Amino acid sequence: MIVPFGGLVDGLSRKPFFNPGWSIWDALQVPVAAAAPGRVVVAGHDARYGTVIEVEHGDGLDTRYALGRNGTACVEPGEYVTAGTPLGAFSACSPYDLPVLNFSILVQVSGERVALDPAPFMLAAAENRAIPLAMSVVNAAVRLEDRAELQRLLARGVAPDHPSADGSLPLEWALLTENLAIARDLLAAGADPQASTWNVHGTQIALHGPSVAELARDSANPELAALLAPEAFHTHPIPVRGGASDVGAAPR
Repeated sequence: MIVPFGGLVDGLSRKPFFNPGWSIWDALQVPVAAAAPGRVVVAGHDARYGTVIEVEHGDGLDTRYALGRNGTACVEPGEYVTAGTPLGAFSACSPYDLPVLNFSILVQVSGERVALDPAPFMLAAAENRAIPLAMSVVNAAVRLEDRAELQRLLARGVAPDHPSADGSLPLEWALLTENLAIARDLLAAGADPQASTWNVHGTQIALHGPSVAELARDSANPELAALLAPEAFHTHPIPVRGGASDVGAAPR
């Protein structure tokens, strides 16, 4: 997620604006699918959001998928869709020219259409609070210690060591949460224990601090310290597999 829901200030113009949903950057540019079953009521062009698709779910609840100025729709108004039905493909969106989906949840309240924060629909409250802005999806799964989700992402080829906006690495968080199983999953997927972490004493976000392996030497968990110790990778190399780039910082 590169831009959250709500009233914000544009980083370039410094002008206030309201984002009626989540702006989601996905470097994999996977197809956009319907979040729930319903009927397509809009599939056309919008001056601000480019190609827009809206699905009506009943009881006054709609979802809107803004696909960017070069986005393409593969559904027509009047079609009925199920959850997971492909709706189209998203594209670059001004002003940053990133491939972005703007996802909104809209509801009719007293004759007025109101945008709702998607967060409660996506994550439990505690999980939502645990996920900072611009978190990579792998990093988010590691922070939540959701091993099943992590394994699903790694199986799809998502990069296991892409830093988030704050510079933190998935392996770094596996170390902080002392989760041995997740650390092993990341290493098996090709995460680099020699990657540098964010130097918290630096003047700007940058990966120029100690490596994860160096941090592991101070771990209170001896198994984790042994797993991530530099000497472990000379005698027990971890297989590395290629993977697509993860979702990282733009504005998440």
